[in-house]
Amino acid sequence: LLRADQAALDYSYTSPRLEIKAAVYAKDESGSQLNGEIPIRRAYILGAEFFARVALHRYLSITVANSWIHHRIRFSEEGDPYNGNKDFPYFTKASIAYNNPRLFSATLTWIGRPGAYFNPILGGTFIDDLNLYAPIFDSSINSRRLGDYQNLSLGISRYFRWKGRSLVLFFNVNNLLDRSNPSAPVYDPTFSVESFQEFSRRTIYAGLVWQLIGKR
Repeated sequence: LLRADQAALDYSYTSPRLEIKAAVYAKDESGSQLNGEIPIRRAYILGAEFFARVALHRYLSITVANSWIHHRIRFSEEGDPYNGNKDFPYFTKASIAYNNPRLFSATLTWIGRPGAYFNPILGGTFIDDLNLYAPIFDSSINSRRLGDYQNLSLGISRYFRWKGRSLVLFFNVNNLLDRSNPSAPVYDPTFSVESFQEFSRRTIYAGLVWQLIGKR
């Protein structure tokens, strides 16, 4: 049975050219759960978020958002705390958007954060009876982070409308700079060679949405 106690405080401000939102929150979870692949008994999360959008022009705006998340886990109700995989000193998203209904819409977005914590494998020990290697984990849980995650993406769309029908053309590029962003560690069968899986590299896709039936 999972139990959670939480509290939050929000703030918001809106004007014709400026929008601001902020929040702080705390959460205490107890009960059996998984932190990644690790079974735990308790988790603590303390966080703060900030969001701002500024209208620079009738069609042009800038948005910035950032989160700070302090995440700790325990293997027993009163055990020693360890780093949780959701612990991020920053998680930032910034974008600049141009939206002109007569021309086109375009958004350039950047997301950046540290890599998640993971529990590294130090090596392997051979088990004769099973004829395979068993991993030897670091005694300090979640002692390493993956490499930083950074993603710059571009989205462009154009809207057409005539005789009650509509057509939307879109073009998107995810991970515009084709950056290598590690997602998880992987090991060879002897656990002596470490490498990393990656999030998707540069991805380009385009398409259209065509509404054939107009309003009656």
